[in-house]
Amino acid sequence: MIPGRVRAVNHVGVSVRDVAVARDFFIHALGAHDHGGFSWPVGTGPADESLALSGTSAEVALLRTETAFIELLAFGSPTPGERPHGAPGVESLVWAVADVPAALGLVPRRTRRRRGPTEPAAG
Repeated sequence: MIPGRVRAVNHVGVSVRDVAVARDFFIHALGAHDHGGFSWPVGTGPADESLALSGTSAEVALLRTETAFIELLAFGSPTPGERPHGAPGVESLVWAVADVPAALGLVPRRTRRRRGPTEPAAG
């Protein structure tokens, strides 16, 4: 047995522009459950330390699915910028849903970026 073998994803942190819009989508389109939230002001040492940055502030929504937790983070500081396509980091997350067209229809128009297949996975 490999001791570090991944058995499941426990939680995923997703940086978003607007926590309320993202929260609404994850709950109403993807069926996530509200699990609370919090924020921190600039100068919160433990937050800066865990992010390996200084001067951070953010609003956070915590959501729960049947298999994992999702943290939606809207940073107030530092001000997020656009990440160039192909830059290091996670390019996309893919969620398995029963009705892809219906879920896509609930994505706010201003945030839509269609990449990759939009057909349900086999199985």
